[in-house]
Amino acid sequence: MIKRFFKSKLLRFFLVAGLNTAFGVAVYAFLVFIGFSYVWASLLGMIIGIIFNFQTYGGIVFKNRDIRLIFRFVGVYGIMYLFNISGIWIFKRYIISEDTLWLHELNALLPLITMEKLKDLLGGLFICIPNGLLGFILNRNFVFNRKGKNTDKDKKENSHSKKL
Repeated sequence: MIKRFFKSKLLRFFLVAGLNTAFGVAVYAFLVFIGFSYVWASLLGMIIGIIFNFQTYGGIVFKNRDIRLIFRFVGVYGIMYLFNISGIWIFKRYIISEDTLWLHELNALLPLITMEKLKDLLGGLFICIPNGLLGFILNRNFVFNRKGKNTDKDKKENSHSKKL
């Protein structure tokens, strides 16, 4: 039953995405906390995440570690970056207001973070799930698609059958 549970590519994606998101949010939050704007924190977090995420998504989720796919992967992350900063901007501009009582209460609990940085952090949390779904769709269709491509598993099976 557990084996069947992990056969779902989408489920594996969300488990790996949880790990990758925790890593990415920690990097983003740290960069915002030390003074980077959300635009630069998102960009630097994305660059750091690309290296880590290519291996986890490629190997665990899509069973394909072909390094030649890195350029498409970077392209997907470029689209995700634009989606990310647009979502944070929309959140800050239209969804959250500085007049919101809970925002002031949260800001009082975190005295080292300015109201602007708090809005950047909340905006990053707001957009991370839609951005993750976008990443799955783009990676599945444009980076790790199996049409005409051998995965690591396929290569092992083919080399094993050639030995016989």
